[in-house]
Amino acid sequence: MKQGSFFANLAVEDFNCEFSFAYAADLGAPGLIVYSWAQDDSWRVQHNFFHPDPLAGNYSIDGIEFQWDDGLYGLALSKPQEDGYAILYFHPLSSTTEFSVSTSVLRNKTL
Repeated sequence: MKQGSFFANLAVEDFNCEFSFAYAADLGAPGLIVYSWAQDDSWRVQHNFFHPDPLAGNYSIDGIEFQWDDGLYGLALSKPQEDGYAILYFHPLSSTTEFSVSTSVLRNKTL
């Protein structure tokens, strides 16, 4: 865990009790934590898509204007695709773009 980490959302890819993966969004220190139940191991995935969009961080609520620059926040998993892997959809809190990646990429600890 990095200094400033703040975990807000969790998505679980559960094939069976022995072969499950959890994906945790770190909005404080933008990144994604992947946990393998079978390996009892976790690793951090970093990518620019996990960071806030500086052009999307201006907010106005009831006449109060402020900037909010939180990173990776929203997570959702598709059902397994033909290759057996799901698609993880993700979104930084301050962004207007939705992103996606196959969990086959996220499960590769060496990337």
